[in-house]
Amino acid sequence: MSTKWFASSRGSRWLGMLGGAVMTATLGAQEPGGSLEHRVTEAVSSVVRARVGAAAKVEVTVVRTRLTQPEAAEAGLVAEPPPGARLGRPVRFALFRAEELATGGRRRRVGYVMAEARVEIPHVRAARALSRGQTIGAGDVEVSNTDVGQVPMAPLPRLDTALGLTVARNVRAGELLSSSVVRVTPLVRTGESVVTRVAVGALRVTGVAVARQRGQLGEVIKLVNKESGRRLRGRVVGKGEVEVVP
Repeated sequence: MSTKWFASSRGSRWLGMLGGAVMTATLGAQEPGGSLEHRVTEAVSSVVRARVGAAAKVEVTVVRTRLTQPEAAEAGLVAEPPPGARLGRPVRFALFRAEELATGGRRRRVGYVMAEARVEIPHVRAARALSRGQTIGAGDVEVSNTDVGQVPMAPLPRLDTALGLTVARNVRAGELLSSSVVRVTPLVRTGESVVTRVAVGALRVTGVAVARQRGQLGEVIKLVNKESGRRLRGRVVGKGEVEVVP
């Protein structure tokens, strides 16, 4: 299936989002043309990079796509994976209109895509077998840039963040060290002010909220906008930083 795609370039704008906070955002130009499968693939690739890191090399295989509003693809699509989604296996991503999310409008699902995303990104693996409770030292890990396999769609510990952490269970040599394998120090603590980020294609919006829960890398926690009292949910992506999720 192929349709023509018409999209205009938009420059900087001031948006009131995330409970009324005002932030600067820039939406880059979208290239016209391309098949529906191409646009869906780009939507999946974009959300995967937002979850695991901008440096990720993402390969997407589309299994099946269904749009209840085919015209929605003409203005751009945003893909959203379900909670607990993993890389390296088919996942059903919900599809939304990019423009509605960019302007803070009502989120209306316009279809779904069943797709598998495989990722290559620098990460750390165990250089030798590690025992539960062991503190990770420089000789215990090695950096790899291969396919990460079937791991949660979330940021992976880097070499600089892995050293000094404690292994949560026995780990075999060569195993990837994800946040579920090591005990990670919380990057967000209850009551702290955190930077909130929203990524919709080329659009980037930032704000501030208060954490109602502590959270480690990749965990989804509850937040509240201090000014409006609006409740939010965000995935921890760095120290004091969260990515707002539906």
